[in-house]
Amino acid sequence: MAKNLSVKFKIIISVIIAVVLCIASAVIFKAAVHQPDNLVFKGQSVSLSKERKKNYHIGLSSAVADDKPYAYNSEAMFYLKKLVYQPLLQIHNDGSIEYLNASEIVFKNGGTEAYVSVDNNVRFSSGEQLSADIVLKSYEWFMNNETDYADLLRKIASIEKQNEKTLVFQFKEVSFDNIKAFDIPVIYFDENSKPALGTGSYAVESLVFYGDITLSENKYSADKGKYEKIILSPMNYNTVGSLNENPDFDVFLLNKETQSEAIKDSKVYNIFEIGQSRGNYLIYNIEKPSARRAVSALVSGEEFFESTQDSGAYSVGITSAYMKKPNYYSLIKKGRLDDIKSLSIAYDYQGVSYSIFSSLAERLENSGVECQGENVEILEAEQKIKADIIIYNGRLCDIVNSSDTKAFFDEYKSMNAKNFNKNLEKYFAKKTTIAPLSKDTVWYASLAGRDDLNLFD
Repeated sequence: MAKNLSVKFKIIISVIIAVVLCIASAVIFKAAVHQPDNLVFKGQSVSLSKERKKNYHIGLSSAVADDKPYAYNSEAMFYLKKLVYQPLLQIHNDGSIEYLNASEIVFKNGGTEAYVSVDNNVRFSSGEQLSADIVLKSYEWFMNNETDYADLLRKIASIEKQNEKTLVFQFKEVSFDNIKAFDIPVIYFDENSKPALGTGSYAVESLVFYGDITLSENKYSADKGKYEKIILSPMNYNTVGSLNENPDFDVFLLNKETQSEAIKDSKVYNIFEIGQSRGNYLIYNIEKPSARRAVSALVSGEEFFESTQDSGAYSVGITSAYMKKPNYYSLIKKGRLDDIKSLSIAYDYQGVSYSIFSSLAERLENSGVECQGENVEILEAEQKIKADIIIYNGRLCDIVNSSDTKAFFDEYKSMNAKNFNKNLEKYFAKKTTIAPLSKDTVWYASLAGRDDLNLFD
C-alpha cells in the first residue's frame, strides 16, 4: 500500500513539474515573440529607490529655448508629442497608424480632400473638450506662424468646418506626404494657463528656458500617467561612462558611433532604433514587371543589407523598416530573369551606393545577367537617368512620380487614413517600380525595465 502511494506521489510530482516547465516555456516563448523588432541591445533591469521610481527622467542633448516647444520638430518634441501635444493621428515606428485626437480621417476626391472627424471624448488638461473649432484654431496658429511644419502645411489650400465634429482639408497638390499634415501637434491656448495645453496623458507643469521641463498628469486623459512627474533636462553626455553606477536618466538620444559602446558596457540600458524618412531604394526603369520582381528578390533579406550597408536598418517595407506583414517583401510575387541579357545600374560616389551596386551586380551576373555600371557624381530625384536600375538615397515622396500618386488614390478612392501605409505597401508590391533596401535610423537608450511609455513603438 505504501509502495503504491509512493508511486502515485512520484507521478503527481512529475505532472506538476511538467506543468510548471510548460508554463515557464510559454512565458519565455511569449517574451521572445514580443521582443520589439527595433531593439538593438537588451540591458538588465536595476534596482531603484522608491523615490526614484516615482518620476521619469528624460535627457536632452539640446535645451529648449522658448515656451513654444511644439513649434519645433525637435528632440524634445519627440517626447512631448507622445506625452503632451498629441496630433490627430500618430504614425508609429512600424508604419502602423493610430488615431489620437481624430476618430476617423478619410481621403477622398483623388487624395485632394480629407474629411477629419474630431474625437469629442478627448479632453485637455484643463478639462476642456476637444472640438472641431479648437483643432481648426490650432492649425491656423501653425499656418500663421513660422514653425518646423511650415513646408508641410503650405500644401494645405484650406480647412473648413463642416459641422461641430468634422473638418474638411483641401490640399493644393496630391502627395503621399499629405498624411503627415495630421501628425503635427494639436494645441489649445487657455487663458488660465501660460503653456499651451495638449490632450496627452501629461501636461506641462513648468518650463524653464534652457532648463527643465516638468510634466504632471493630465487628470482628464483616458490614459493614466504611470509616473507622478516626468522631467526633461539638458544632459551632460560626458557622464555617459558612469551610467552603470548612476542611472540618473531613464531615456536619452545617443550617438551610435561615439556612445553606443559605453551604453552597452553599462549593461543597464536597452537600445532602440527609430526609423527615419530617408533611406536607400532601387528605382526601376525595367519594362518587364517579372524582371523587376526578380531583382527585388535578389536584394531582399538581412544578408544583402548586412553585406552592403553599415548603418540604418534593413527595410521590409516601403513605408517603414519594421512594417508588419503584409509588407512589400511579403507581398511581391515571384519573378524571372530568363529573358534578360543585360542591365545597366546607376550609382553615385557614396561608398554605400557603390557597395550596393557591386553586390547587386554580382548576384545578377550569377543569374546570367551582364551588368554595366553608370557612375553619377550626385544622384538626385529630378535627374533623368536612363539606367535600368538606379540606386537612390532619399525620401520615398521625392522619387514617386505624379502618375503613381494619382494611380494610388484612384485605386483607393475613399480611403481611411488608418490604412494609408498598408495600402502603399500593397500598391508598390504590385507595381514593383521601387524596392526598399534600408531606412536611416537614430538610436535611443532606455533604462531596462522602464520602457513603459510607448516611446519606441
